Amino acid sequence: MNRYAAAIHLLLCPTIAGSALSQTVTDASATILNYSIDSVGNGNDDWFISADPSAGLVVYDMFVEIEEPIRPPFAPPSFHRASNQGQVETIGDVWTGFASYSVEYPDTLDLGTNIGDPNIVSGSVAMTFVNVSFTLDEPTAVELDAAFRTDLNQPFDPIILDGFSASISQDGLALLTTGFDYLASGVDQSFSGSVLLQPGDYEFRAAGQLAALEEFGYRSASASFDYSLTFVPAPASAGLLLGAGLLTRRRRPA
Repeated sequence: MNRYAAAIHLLLCPTIAGSALSQTVTDASATILNYSIDSVGNGNDDWFISADPSAGLVVYDMFVEIEEPIRPPFAPPSFHRASNQGQVETIGDVWTGFASYSVEYPDTLDLGTNIGDPNIVSGSVAMTFVNVSFTLDEPTAVELDAAFRTDLNQPFDPIILDGFSASISQDGLALLTTGFDYLASGVDQSFSGSVLLQPGDYEFRAAGQLAALEEFGYRSASASFDYSLTFVPAPASAGLLLGAGLLTRRRRPA
């Protein structure tokens, strides 16, 4: 095998090795909730999706509304509304997800005031949760890229879960997390980070939520997020650099 062929061999072999999955998914779930409840406790019926994003692409498009029965005389109808559209997959070495979601609280009700039965919490909620347990058999570089935006209309003490976060953890310890500011209304936020993971068991979690409730929340709000998680086996990356270096030296004039 001449030097040129040897360089090609070193360049291609790590690529072929790296084409195999660098991780094994042991458990994965995507849970999407979307519901509205009026001030007397009536709610919608179809508001829950649960699927395995490692078995195939999960696509969802949900919208629910319920008319608020309590309103001043002659006032036009108003509604509790929630919508949630997006998709998620945990397939191959690049996992992706995105969503656009919104909630609305009727103008006929006073924020922060219980209407009717105090045990009934009226409002609208849209949530997306992705949880993936996976195993690495070799050192692997993992890159997390994500974007998030929220627009709050008449904010009134939003709860801490009203936002989006994505993270990689091991035994409950976060190794990489997005850290978005959920209160930064009208701001496009982005995150890009990477971590080198050693062989072992890990968890990936992505979660987005909006909740416009009578006790805390806002009249209406919308948000969106997208993310990608990319796995690059460390040995394959080193091999590619080595092969490219040998090939470059061979191409230099004598």
